[in-house]
Amino acid sequence: MRLMPVLLRRTLLTLHVGLSVSSMGAVACFLLLALHGFSTRPGGLLTYGAMNLVATQLILPLCLGAFVTGVAQSLGTAWGLTKHYWVLMKLVLTVVTIGVLIVQLPGIAALAALGEEGNVSAAPDAARISVLLHATGGLVVLAAILVLSVVKPAGQTPWSVRQRPEPPDRRD
Repeated sequence: MRLMPVLLRRTLLTLHVGLSVSSMGAVACFLLLALHGFSTRPGGLLTYGAMNLVATQLILPLCLGAFVTGVAQSLGTAWGLTKHYWVLMKLVLTVVTIGVLIVQLPGIAALAALGEEGNVSAAPDAARISVLLHATGGLVVLAAILVLSVVKPAGQTPWSVRQRPEPPDRRD
């Protein structure tokens, strides 16, 4: 396997870490907005519009960027995409996070539309609780991904190609 040049690897790593940490900050901002929207009905006029903007224009691109740079980096380094459990878990958690976000976007947009109409009181409590719970869950999952990145628990997957030392030649 040909590994990528050091400069490219470091650039991808820097981008990946920056995008990943930025996505955590964006989700924390989204959670703060969700708390504000949940606790004050009049605050929803601007809050849900801001949440929609943060989700579509900040969180989604940051998560997609972290996914792309992470996959590119794993394919171009010795870590591999499916060699180690911690890399595979990061991949799965990232894909699930992006999937849940995409599924939630229409509901966030609907709340934003109600906010623009000045009719936030028509927003069902279940929708307001949903964005709050999903934002909290998203932040927890992103924190778990961060921990996996730092701790790198030992263990290789069954798909790992393990290099075994050749047995000594016994032709004495």
